[in-house]
Amino acid sequence: MVHALPEDGCNDLTNAEELYGKIALLSRGTCSFAEKAFRAQEAGALAAVIYDNDPDNDSHWIDMIVEGLDFIVDIPSMFILGLDGFHLKMALDEGHSIDVTLPVNRSAVAVNRLTPWTFW
Repeated sequence: MVHALPEDGCNDLTNAEELYGKIALLSRGTCSFAEKAFRAQEAGALAAVIYDNDPDNDSHWIDMIVEGLDFIVDIPSMFILGLDGFHLKMALDEGHSIDVTLPVNRSAVAVNRLTPWTFW
């Protein structure tokens, strides 16, 4: 996993060499989820993990919905809580390596059946 720069992913990512073949970590805000995932894809990332920009958020899930924009995204993308995202960001900023396994499910899951991804 590599923290994308700029971290909001709303412009071309300046650390594409680091992101190539890795999972991009991006923060929520400023532009759409689709644009963030698209920019990660264009930088060569294998997947995009977008965390809430509220570091205290440990329970409020945000839906990544179809936004009607012109970004075609073919890589897996997911949303995680702000608390989890900031822990991952902090670990990366401290130089730790993070290996990630993403379960990919192309089917729809009822909200009350979502897996709790909170790590902390």
